[in-house]
Amino acid sequence: MLNRINIRLYRPSISSTCSVVKRRAMFKLKQAQDKNHIVDGILIGLDNIDDVIDVIRKATSNSVASADLRKNFQLSEKQAEAILDINLRRLTMLERNKYVNEGKSLTKQISNLEELLSSRKQILQVIEQEANEIKNKFSTPRHTNKSKIQECLYDDMLIMFGWNHVNRDRMAGMESSE
Repeated sequence: MLNRINIRLYRPSISSTCSVVKRRAMFKLKQAQDKNHIVDGILIGLDNIDDVIDVIRKATSNSVASADLRKNFQLSEKQAEAILDINLRRLTMLERNKYVNEGKSLTKQISNLEELLSSRKQILQVIEQEANEIKNKFSTPRHTNKSKIQECLYDDMLIMFGWNHVNRDRMAGMESSE
Protein backbone atom coordinates (compact mmCIF):
# COMPACT_ATOMS: atom_id res chain seq x y z
CA MET A 1 0.00 0.00 0.00
CA LEU A 2 2.80 2.41 0.82
CA ASN A 3 4.37 1.81 -2.56
CA ARG A 4 1.24 3.17 -4.26
CA ILE A 5 1.33 6.54 -2.55
CA ASN A 6 2.19 9.07 -5.19
CA ILE A 7 4.02 12.10 -3.88
CA ARG A 8 4.23 14.87 -6.41
CA LEU A 9 7.24 17.09 -5.93
CA TYR A 10 7.28 20.73 -6.94
CA ARG A 11 9.45 21.16 -9.99
CA PRO A 12 9.66 24.75 -11.17
CA SER A 13 9.66 25.44 -14.87
CA ILE A 14 12.73 26.76 -16.64
CA SER A 15 11.08 30.13 -17.23
CA SER A 16 10.29 30.61 -13.53
CA THR A 17 13.81 29.54 -12.60
CA CYS A 18 15.21 32.00 -15.15
CA SER A 19 13.12 34.79 -13.68
CA VAL A 20 14.48 34.01 -10.21
CA VAL A 21 18.05 34.20 -11.50
CA LYS A 22 17.23 37.45 -13.35
CA ARG A 23 15.66 39.05 -10.27
CA ARG A 24 18.62 38.03 -8.12
CA ALA A 25 21.06 39.42 -10.70
CA MET A 26 19.10 42.69 -10.96
CA PHE A 27 19.12 43.00 -7.15
CA LYS A 28 22.88 42.43 -7.00
CA LEU A 29 23.39 44.83 -9.90
CA LYS A 30 21.45 47.59 -8.12
CA GLN A 31 23.45 47.02 -4.93
CA ALA A 32 26.75 47.14 -6.82
CA GLN A 33 25.74 50.29 -8.70
CA ASP A 34 24.72 52.03 -5.46
CA LYS A 35 27.94 51.06 -3.74
CA ASN A 36 30.02 52.08 -6.77
CA HIS A 37 28.26 55.47 -6.78
CA ILE A 38 29.30 56.04 -3.17
CA VAL A 39 32.88 54.86 -3.80
CA ASP A 40 33.13 57.29 -6.74
CA GLY A 41 32.03 60.13 -4.46
CA ILE A 42 34.53 59.16 -1.78
CA LEU A 43 37.32 59.09 -4.36
CA ILE A 44 36.33 62.58 -5.52
CA GLY A 45 36.45 63.70 -1.90
CA LEU A 46 39.85 62.08 -1.34
CA ASP A 47 41.24 63.65 -4.52
CA ASN A 48 40.16 67.08 -3.23
CA ILE A 49 40.77 66.42 0.44
CA ASP A 50 42.11 69.88 1.32
CA ASP A 51 39.10 71.62 -0.21
CA VAL A 52 36.73 69.13 1.43
CA ILE A 53 38.29 69.83 4.84
CA ASP A 54 37.93 73.58 4.27
CA VAL A 55 34.25 73.17 3.37
CA ILE A 56 33.64 71.04 6.46
CA ARG A 57 35.51 73.50 8.75
CA LYS A 58 33.53 76.47 7.48
CA ALA A 59 30.16 74.71 7.79
CA THR A 60 28.00 75.43 10.82
CA SER A 61 26.23 72.05 10.75
CA ASN A 62 26.27 68.68 9.03
CA SER A 63 23.45 69.66 6.70
CA VAL A 64 25.28 72.83 5.61
CA ALA A 65 28.49 70.83 5.07
CA SER A 66 26.59 68.27 3.01
CA ALA A 67 24.94 70.97 0.90
CA ASP A 68 28.27 72.75 0.31
CA LEU A 69 29.98 69.48 -0.67
CA ARG A 70 27.19 68.72 -3.13
CA LYS A 71 27.39 72.20 -4.61
CA ASN A 72 31.21 72.49 -4.82
CA PHE A 73 31.98 68.98 -6.07
CA GLN A 74 28.75 68.02 -7.90
CA LEU A 75 28.09 65.13 -5.52
CA SER A 76 24.82 63.42 -4.74
CA GLU A 77 23.35 63.51 -1.25
CA LYS A 78 24.49 59.95 -0.55
CA GLN A 79 28.03 60.71 -1.72
CA ALA A 80 28.25 63.83 0.44
CA GLU A 81 26.95 61.93 3.47
CA ALA A 82 29.49 59.15 2.85
CA ILE A 83 32.33 61.69 2.77
CA LEU A 84 31.12 63.22 6.02
CA ASP A 85 30.94 59.76 7.61
CA ILE A 86 34.56 58.88 6.82
CA ASN A 87 36.90 58.60 9.81
CA LEU A 88 40.16 60.53 9.64
CA ARG A 89 42.04 57.22 9.64
CA ARG A 90 40.61 56.43 6.25
CA LEU A 91 42.24 59.46 4.64
CA THR A 92 45.60 57.72 4.24
CA MET A 93 46.95 56.73 0.85
CA LEU A 94 46.54 53.05 1.72
CA GLU A 95 42.81 53.53 2.27
CA ARG A 96 42.55 55.47 -0.99
CA ASN A 97 44.05 52.48 -2.80
CA LYS A 98 41.45 50.24 -1.15
CA TYR A 99 38.68 52.49 -2.49
CA VAL A 100 40.25 52.45 -5.97
CA ASN A 101 40.46 48.64 -5.90
CA GLU A 102 36.90 48.38 -4.61
CA GLY A 103 35.74 50.66 -7.43
CA LYS A 104 37.48 48.48 -10.02
CA SER A 105 36.00 45.35 -8.48
CA LEU A 106 32.50 46.86 -8.46
CA THR A 107 32.85 48.00 -12.08
CA LYS A 108 33.83 44.47 -13.11
CA GLN A 109 30.95 42.98 -11.09
CA ILE A 110 28.51 45.43 -12.69
CA SER A 111 29.67 44.54 -16.21
CA ASN A 112 29.43 40.80 -15.44
CA LEU A 113 25.89 41.17 -14.09
CA GLU A 114 24.81 43.30 -17.07
CA GLU A 115 26.26 40.67 -19.41
CA LEU A 116 24.42 37.92 -17.51
CA LEU A 117 21.12 39.80 -17.72
CA SER A 118 21.52 40.26 -21.48
CA SER A 119 22.08 36.56 -22.27
CA ARG A 120 19.56 33.76 -21.68
CA LYS A 121 22.31 31.25 -22.42
CA GLN A 122 24.38 32.53 -19.49
CA ILE A 123 21.34 32.45 -17.22
CA LEU A 124 20.79 28.79 -18.12
CA GLN A 125 24.48 28.11 -17.43
CA VAL A 126 24.10 29.69 -13.97
CA ILE A 127 21.06 27.50 -13.29
CA GLU A 128 22.96 24.39 -14.37
CA GLN A 129 25.97 25.32 -12.26
CA GLU A 130 23.85 25.96 -9.16
CA ALA A 131 21.92 22.71 -9.67
CA ASN A 132 25.21 20.80 -9.85
CA GLU A 133 26.45 22.52 -6.68
CA ILE A 134 23.27 21.53 -4.84
CA LYS A 135 23.52 17.98 -6.15
CA ASN A 136 27.14 17.66 -5.04
CA LYS A 137 26.43 19.21 -1.66
CA PHE A 138 23.36 17.20 -0.73
CA SER A 139 23.61 13.92 -2.65
CA THR A 140 24.30 11.19 -0.12
CA PRO A 141 23.67 7.48 -0.29
CA ARG A 142 20.59 6.13 1.41
CA HIS A 143 21.14 5.51 5.12
CA THR A 144 18.30 3.05 5.63
CA ASN A 145 17.32 0.01 3.70
CA LYS A 146 13.81 -0.90 2.64
CA SER A 147 13.46 -3.95 4.92
CA LYS A 148 14.30 -1.88 7.98
CA ILE A 149 11.59 0.64 7.10
CA GLN A 150 9.02 -2.13 6.53
CA GLU A 151 9.90 -3.69 9.88
CA CYS A 152 9.40 -0.36 11.65
CA LEU A 153 6.07 0.15 9.89
CA TYR A 154 5.00 -3.37 10.91
CA ASP A 155 5.92 -2.62 14.54
CA ASP A 156 3.98 0.64 14.39
CA MET A 157 0.93 -1.14 13.01
CA LEU A 158 1.09 -3.71 15.81
CA ILE A 159 1.20 -0.93 18.39
CA MET A 160 -1.73 0.84 16.74
CA PHE A 161 -3.85 -2.31 16.99
CA GLY A 162 -2.85 -3.03 20.57
CA TRP A 163 -0.48 -5.89 19.86
CA ASN A 164 2.78 -6.04 21.70
CA HIS A 165 6.01 -7.82 20.85
CA VAL A 166 5.02 -10.91 22.84
CA ASN A 167 1.85 -11.29 20.79
CA ARG A 168 3.80 -10.67 17.62
CA ASP A 169 6.26 -13.39 18.55
CA ARG A 170 3.37 -15.78 19.31
CA MET A 171 1.80 -14.96 15.96
CA ALA A 172 5.12 -15.61 14.26
CA GLY A 173 5.31 -18.96 16.07
CA MET A 174 1.78 -19.89 14.94
CA GLU A 175 2.62 -19.04 11.33
CA SER A 176 5.74 -21.22 11.42
CA SER A 177 3.88 -24.19 12.99
CA GLU A 178 1.21 -24.20 10.29
